[in-house]
Amino acid sequence: MSGSSPWYPLLRLAAVVVTGGVVFGAALVGATSDPHGLAAASPIGGSQLAQLEPLYGAVWTPDASLDWSPDGRWIALGGGFVDGVMVVDAWTGNRVAAAQIPGIVETVRWSPDGTLIAAVVVGLFGPGYVYILTAAGRVQGSWLAHDADYGSLDWSPDGTRIVTSSGHGFTIWDATTHASIYSVTPGDQSGFSVDWSPDGRLLAFGLDGGASIY
Repeated sequence: MSGSSPWYPLLRLAAVVVTGGVVFGAALVGATSDPHGLAAASPIGGSQLAQLEPLYGAVWTPDASLDWSPDGRWIALGGGFVDGVMVVDAWTGNRVAAAQIPGIVETVRWSPDGTLIAAVVVGLFGPGYVYILTAAGRVQGSWLAHDADYGSLDWSPDGTRIVTSSGHGFTIWDATTHASIYSVTPGDQSGFSVDWSPDGRLLAFGLDGGASIY
């Protein structure tokens, strides 16, 4: 994903996935480089999302997961019409890397340092695997994470651990060895999402009965 053209970081961008829609990128405030002429755009409120126009050509991603790279230059996509995991340039929408992975991609997340992408991939009726890819789209490794047909994950802020959620439990893994470190089974509630606190001390899980903090 390297090139001769200079990269000018955005001050802010918004990325939205809409079922049956497209990935939108819209500059909310001025940027050092503004090739699409959006520096003068007014801030966008929630009621205006339906009025957004694509920053670049349609990148159809119904029911997909996406995540910005830490430096704001790339967007990782998985699920929907995306076959496996794809990385696109946030400014242009051009594909810069791709990896074909068997199964349905539920979640994609960049590592904190922007060098790796973690993805939860499931079969039609399970099980679920975690795949680790390089930013260039090469599969670095994978492991069986759970037996459910859905799942989510998040990196610890220091990039050393990955937490996965699905079914009736959550597991923390070593990001390098892929070994299980700790598991939690919160009763009969199903967990669909997970997020690590910025300081790495707490985990928030989205459950059928509401959010839980560990």
